[in-house]
Amino acid sequence: MSDILMTAEKLKDARSSVRGLYREKYQETVAPYMEAIKRRMARTNEGALEAAINMAAASCHAGIRVLLILAAGVELVAPVDQIL
Repeated sequence: MSDILMTAEKLKDARSSVRGLYREKYQETVAPYMEAIKRRMARTNEGALEAAINMAAASCHAGIRVLLILAAGVELVAPVDQIL
């Protein structure tokens, strides 16, 4: 499997994990992270996933915050309400 496909699968898994954890509060939980990614996109001209991955990599936090950033990036390119 190519690196791109493996990365896409990992990003989808991150979103799925966050959705399972936050359930009905998922959208309100990821919304601030989506806004932060949009601000970074405006500053850097990165795409949503690139911005999310770079933000997650630069984050001094580990665990759930990184997953929230990645889930928000996926949400920007493929909103969950469009795939259900």
